[in-house]
Amino acid sequence: MKFNIFRRKQETGKTAETTGFQTPNWDSTKTVPFAGETKSFNAEKPTALTQIPSERVEELLQTTEIDGDPFPINGENHVLTTETLADAGLSPHYETSIRGISFNFSKCFQIQGHDACIAYVKTPDGKIKTRAYYRSNSAGLWRYCPEYGYNNGINIWFGKGYNEEALTLPPNLQKHLNAISEMDQIQLENPQTTKFCFFGTAKFYQDRRDQNIARINDELRGDYYEETPKKCSFAFSGTSEQKNPPEESDCDKRIAPDYHQEIISYQSHTRLYGDFTTRVYPSNDGSLLYSVCETEVNGERQAWVGNIETTAPIGSTGCRTKWGYGGDFSTPLYEYRSQSGGYGDMENDKGNYTSMWKNYLSKLPLIKRYLEKTNKEAEK
Repeated sequence: MKFNIFRRKQETGKTAETTGFQTPNWDSTKTVPFAGETKSFNAEKPTALTQIPSERVEELLQTTEIDGDPFPINGENHVLTTETLADAGLSPHYETSIRGISFNFSKCFQIQGHDACIAYVKTPDGKIKTRAYYRSNSAGLWRYCPEYGYNNGINIWFGKGYNEEALTLPPNLQKHLNAISEMDQIQLENPQTTKFCFFGTAKFYQDRRDQNIARINDELRGDYYEETPKKCSFAFSGTSEQKNPPEESDCDKRIAPDYHQEIISYQSHTRLYGDFTTRVYPSNDGSLLYSVCETEVNGERQAWVGNIETTAPIGSTGCRTKWGYGGDFSTPLYEYRSQSGGYGDMENDKGNYTSMWKNYLSKLPLIKRYLEKTNKEAEK
């Protein structure tokens, strides 16, 4: 089923494939129409996160497939094996299931300043495949890494798929991964081995140009691209290059978050935000899920939308099989300066990030309604 979506400029780092949709006949700076069919999110309740019995660990490793590309080390290509993962301490350690899909997680570790985890996912055809997950510093949420490449032949970049929001994992996986990162982090001593174990599960591109050519020619590889459509199901307006004025950015009531129905909440901790809480709400029509993150800065509650997602089924990568683009609504609390759209608070910077609270998020109607509703709940 096709839905009208906003057209917008192509943007660096955050793109959505929108070719083929009809031009909307409404004010695209203010509202969007009905985003999709109402779905049941109650069916996604996961089993508890439990530790895997030692006798099952070896069984899982013996039946696991790794279909990542060879990883280049000192000019030679190396193929990742389950033996390498086990030797590094990244065997499956915890398990849960969602909608009949079995997820087995390693202990968490650090890679290039990000929390990370290796997942062993049982696919619908009975195979077990490795997936690499990492936590975004700006959004504060966990994502899947389908591919990688090099910047200037040195630094490795995390692939963004069709869009970084299309790689964000659903709330129940977020909650479990946060729990593991808090209670079971391991330190991998060799940085090269760490990169090998993580990126060796994914597809390799020499550089961003190489990946862009594959994108244009529809030659991107991996299960993610087989399970996920190129076109998004919905898109809100706005880009990092040209944001809409926050006071004028709002959505139709039908697809606005229903702050009376909290589906799930969980606690997180990152170096950028410290402690923060994420609460997940359905849209009023039940077709979307909003993950609203909140922290306290100098005694003031500050919030941002970490993700807006469909309620489509979850694929073998852990990602939704239909995705959308949050536009201005997905502005993080701290954004890269180059993606602040001129709204960054230059008096409140953290490293490469600038605060979006004072000039943008505090004026966004969606965030203002959230703070008002939760303030009333706290007063009861």
